[in-house]
Amino acid sequence: MIDQDGKIFAPLIYEEIGGYQYGRAIAKREGKFGYLDYDGKEVIPCIYEKASPFLFDKVLEKPKAQVNIDGSVVYIFDNGEKAEQ
Repeated sequence: MIDQDGKIFAPLIYEEIGGYQYGRAIAKREGKFGYLDYDGKEVIPCIYEKASPFLFDKVLEKPKAQVNIDGSVVYIFDNGEKAEQ
C-alpha cells in the first residue's frame, strides 16, 4: 500500500485492501480477511472467511463489523473483540 507521497506503508503481502471505514480497512491475505489501521498495520488478524466494513451501532455507540469464522457469523468491534449479538 502506497501513500500519496509514494511511501510504502503496508507490506505487499495482501491480495486486496479495501477503503477505510471507522479507521479500519478490510485486507485479504492468503484467502482470509482481517483489518488494517491507517498506518497499514494489521490490527485484526486475517483469520476470517468473510468480512464486512465497520458500521456504527447506535445502540452500542461504537463501530462493529460482521465477519464469518468457521462457518459462523459473528460481530466484532474495531479492536477485534467479539460483540454480543
